[in-house]
Amino acid sequence: ITPYGMRVLGVFIGVLYGWIFIDLIWPSIFGFVALGLTGVSTVTAALSSGFGNQQLLMILVTMVFAGALDESGLNDFISTWLLKKKIFRKNPWTLIAGILLIAYILGIFGAAMAAVFLLWAVVIRIAELCGFSKKDPLISFCIVTITITAFGGSLVMPFHGGALIYEGFFTQATGVTIAYVPFIIYGFVITALISIILFLTGKYLLRLDAQKFALPEEMLQELEQKQATKQQRISFIILLAFIAALLLPELLPGVPGMALLSKLGLVGIACIAILAMNFITVEEQPLIDLSRTFTKHVQWPLLLLLAVTFPLADAMKSADSGIMTTVSQFLAPLVAGMGVTAFMIVSMVLLGLITQVTHNIVLGAMFIPFLCPLCAQMGGNQITLWFMIYIILNAAYVTPAGSMQSAMVHGHEHMEKKYAYLFGIVNLVVTCLVLALVGIPLGNLLF
Repeated sequence: ITPYGMRVLGVFIGVLYGWIFIDLIWPSIFGFVALGLTGVSTVTAALSSGFGNQQLLMILVTMVFAGALDESGLNDFISTWLLKKKIFRKNPWTLIAGILLIAYILGIFGAAMAAVFLLWAVVIRIAELCGFSKKDPLISFCIVTITITAFGGSLVMPFHGGALIYEGFFTQATGVTIAYVPFIIYGFVITALISIILFLTGKYLLRLDAQKFALPEEMLQELEQKQATKQQRISFIILLAFIAALLLPELLPGVPGMALLSKLGLVGIACIAILAMNFITVEEQPLIDLSRTFTKHVQWPLLLLLAVTFPLADAMKSADSGIMTTVSQFLAPLVAGMGVTAFMIVSMVLLGLITQVTHNIVLGAMFIPFLCPLCAQMGGNQITLWFMIYIILNAAYVTPAGSMQSAMVHGHEHMEKKYAYLFGIVNLVVTCLVLALVGIPLGNLLF
């Protein structure tokens, strides 16, 4: 590693320490200043590189669009519509399956957090009206699986914030972008399979008692009285149009108008959708208050973290630093004898364990730029490995320190601590098995 590379590494270790032990905001700002103080870059150039990065702009507009959909009441519309279906009232386990399906669909539509709070409230109310004890294992199971399923659904779409964050680390390191359609196929198959296996584990392996779990008549009457508003229906149409506008250029590239949509890209199409929701009025009121949406739903700590990783990643992969070359020379002999498949599985399992006690996005920023290019050098599929890292880093539910959603689960007043750890471990094992047995061959087929 060159003297220039050591300065880069020093800045990286400094911000990494700050992210893990202190905060996301000021260590990120410190990172921009440190890049200037050490001569790696000027502060202005680092800020321009970070905040002008295409991936960060994508994340910003999708945050606002997802917030706009939430503000319009779309999430409540989807959940109410599905809960009204008689198929989910046949028996307790079909009701649980229906609740998980709602969580998954809302997650796909970018409303994972809203889905969690909405469906937690539904489950707790059912538990209270049906006479469940406060920390019944079935209620604990529902709290965990709703969270895992909702956030699993959020991993499916490549234009949601989480996907853009991790893909940003990958693209910045490799220069490779991932097509939307195979991304969605892979994400859907893997996350849906994980959720189905978790559901079957609760029903058949753990044999949780769900006999009393049913929608009380009081709740059924409330659901039947709820009607979709015009604002919700219009917002749903805008969401469908947004998804179609992103996917059609890949599916039907020769159709007139597809070149324009492709040129607009995610940022342009999302901006049009946001403007449409701001200008369309119902009863002389816009669908959203755009100023309020920007203020409430833009997560600046996360954006700052991402912004500083882009100039840092450029400096770390620079030939002048010698960092990537040194890391590759060090790791290559260690993994050369295990083969590509074993390397991918070992990388996944180790990161899956580490992410239970530290920030998953920080781990992504650390390891994706090293492991994916190394996989390609070994003759493996680096996109498949990226997907495995992306999904396993989001399986951090074993300890409260693993992720924000894990802390929410462990801290829930209706959650029994031992069940939180048990279901978190079960999810980690299931995720590793699905990725190893299905994820590797599926990724190699699609990419």
